Amino acid sequence: MIENQRHLFNIPEDVHYFNCAYMSPLLNSAAKAGCAGVKSKTQPWKITAPDFFVDSNKARKLFANLINANIQDIALIPAVSYGTAIAALNLPIEADNKILVLAEEFPSNLYAWREIAKKQGATVKTVDRPSDNDWTSAILEALDEHVRIVVLPQTHWVDGVQIDLELISGIIKHLSCSLVLDLTQSLGVVSIDIEKIKPDFLICASYKWLLGPYSFGFLYVNPKHHQGLPLEQGWVNRPGAENFSRLIDYTDTLNPDASRFDVGERSNIQLLPIAITALEQIHEWQPVKIEESLQTYTNNLAERLVEIGFACIDQKYRSPHFFSVTYTKGLPEDLLQQLASRKIFISQRGDHLRIAPHLYNNQQDIDVLIDTLVDIL
Repeated sequence: MIENQRHLFNIPEDVHYFNCAYMSPLLNSAAKAGCAGVKSKTQPWKITAPDFFVDSNKARKLFANLINANIQDIALIPAVSYGTAIAALNLPIEADNKILVLAEEFPSNLYAWREIAKKQGATVKTVDRPSDNDWTSAILEALDEHVRIVVLPQTHWVDGVQIDLELISGIIKHLSCSLVLDLTQSLGVVSIDIEKIKPDFLICASYKWLLGPYSFGFLYVNPKHHQGLPLEQGWVNRPGAENFSRLIDYTDTLNPDASRFDVGERSNIQLLPIAITALEQIHEWQPVKIEESLQTYTNNLAERLVEIGFACIDQKYRSPHFFSVTYTKGLPEDLLQQLASRKIFISQRGDHLRIAPHLYNNQQDIDVLIDTLVDIL
């Protein structure tokens, strides 16, 4: 178990932040690294050609280690929508094929599939929300011979229900389906081994459970797609880019690995230090220990919420790091505003209240949340 880590964040004692699934706070160390990155731009003569590559590859390596991949399989991207667009561009889909998505999927991982389906005459098939919260079984039942691309999270962003990706991927391999994962709501807490799942593409924004900056993320590209088409035609993702004096020796050749998919200006001197520092801290804590620690915390919190009248998803379907609850008597329309006025921050998605703590939350946060909900409701 990891001891409370609130001292590593700039969170006052009277602030009770249960909203990491919305946006994580930066570590103090990451904020310091970001400020140093911003300051470096005040003296650009000190920024040299190697600086465009060293931190990029360091971030790539840290992310690769997190999912048990190779550094050559990782691209740097600005957003989930960017990674999804790359996947949609490079996966085969024909008329009468189906692309399988979940009901209430996050928009950034949906629109590209709707667009490519419309263009190719394919169909986006939506898996309805299961009444028993067993998303894994519902996904397996929806598979058929016409499904060619399966688009999944590991944790559903609305309610925190977890999906058994290892089980699903094992079955997909025998159906000639491509698998695209958006792990923005789980990676950094829930462990994953890319060798056991072998997706075609894995996308993750940095600003939630990776504790990183906004407008920065990562894309895993299965080696079988390393010769695919990037969204942009930039200079940094081509052989010889390190030699600034020869950049006008134009080449149509792209890098032979996933770095060919990097976003333009990927060597962001403001954001990369933040992402690197955050990933280093996650590695120091170890995801498996983060997961165990947050599982204990959320179990305690869920029990307390049930005691005061909330209905909670069964533990066997819950992710370890966040979950949702509903209130049978109905919630006040201004509940979030009332909570925020008392410095308590959670999210509401439809009828679900979404509770998403991290290692900075303590027992006092739970007590204040429960007492306040009792008072309001």
